Amino acid sequence: LAMPGTLQIEAMLQTLVLTIYTLEGHKGKFSFITDIKTKLVAKISPGSPLIVHAELLQYRRGVGKGVATGKVNDTLVCQGEFTLVSPHNLPRPTVPQL
Repeated sequence: LAMPGTLQIEAMLQTLVLTIYTLEGHKGKFSFITDIKTKLVAKISPGSPLIVHAELLQYRRGVGKGVATGKVNDTLVCQGEFTLVSPHNLPRPTVPQL
């Protein structure tokens, strides 16, 4: 058996979301994932330690972009690019005055 790809992607996503929750004002808020581009490079055997590194590259007005990689014994096994949206930080539309 190997670690399913969905769990690899979930591990990368959860690690990336943690980078957003460390930003000021995000405690207790939520984010949606709107775009996912991943590559599953190699199988992960049971008992192998998966180390995930994530980096938030950009965050403006409620929209963030980031990357994450997963490695086992310094060998790349998965990578991904993700776009996240935090609705509480999106600019509110304005209503024109008549």
